[in-house]
Amino acid sequence: LARRSSRWMHSGFAVGLVAHSVCSAVFVFDMTGHFEAARATLVQLDALVAPIAETDPVARGWLDASHAHFAATAGNDPWRGLILARDVAARFQDADYPSGLPAARLFVAMCLARLGAFEEAERTLRSTVVSSEPADFALLRDYHIARALLDQGALAAARETASSLVERARELGITRHEGRGHWLLAEIHARASDFESAEREIALALEQMPTALVHHLFAQVTLASIRL
Repeated sequence: LARRSSRWMHSGFAVGLVAHSVCSAVFVFDMTGHFEAARATLVQLDALVAPIAETDPVARGWLDASHAHFAATAGNDPWRGLILARDVAARFQDADYPSGLPAARLFVAMCLARLGAFEEAERTLRSTVVSSEPADFALLRDYHIARALLDQGALAAARETASSLVERARELGITRHEGRGHWLLAEIHARASDFESAEREIALALEQMPTALVHHLFAQVTLASIRL
C-alpha cells in the first residue's frame, strides 16, 4: 500500500492536484503579506513539479501561476507576472483544462490593473465568469472588477459593484471579503469627497480584516489620507 501511495503521489495527476492546492496557499500568503512563507512554499513547489514540468501542462501551469502572483505582489513586478499569467492561461487552454482558466485570467487581470490597463483588466475579469464557481473566487473577482471601475473613474458603477459584494459576502459569512468591500467603498466615497461616509466604511473594513495584513495596512493608509 505504501508503494502504491508513493507511486500515486508521483503521478502527474497527483502532482497537478497538489500544485493547485499549493498555488492557493501561495496566493493566501501573498495576499496576507507573508512573503517569506510564500517564497519558501514556492521553493517546495518548484521541486515537486520539476520532474514533470515538461510533460504535465496542468502542474506546470499552477507552478507558473504561483510565480506570476508572487512576482506581481511580493516582487512588485506586474510585467513579469503578466507574461507568466498569460502563458498559464494559454497552457490551460491548449491542455483543455477549463477549470483552471478563471484563476489564470484573474491573475492576468490583476497584473494588467497594476500596469494601469484598467479597461482591459475589467474585460478580462468579466471573462472569468462561469456557471458554477466557488463563492470565494466570485467575491474576489467582483472586488477586482469594482476596483477596475474605480480606477477608470466610473464611481457609480464601482459603488454598485462594491455594495453588492459587501451584501453577498455578509450573506455568506465571509468577513474578509466584506472587509475588502467596505475598504473599496471608503475609497469610492473619498474620491467623491464624501469623507464622513468614507471614514465610516474604513472603520468597518479595519474591523473585518484584522488578519489580512496587507489589506489592513492599506486600509489604515486610506483612513490616514481621509483624515488629512
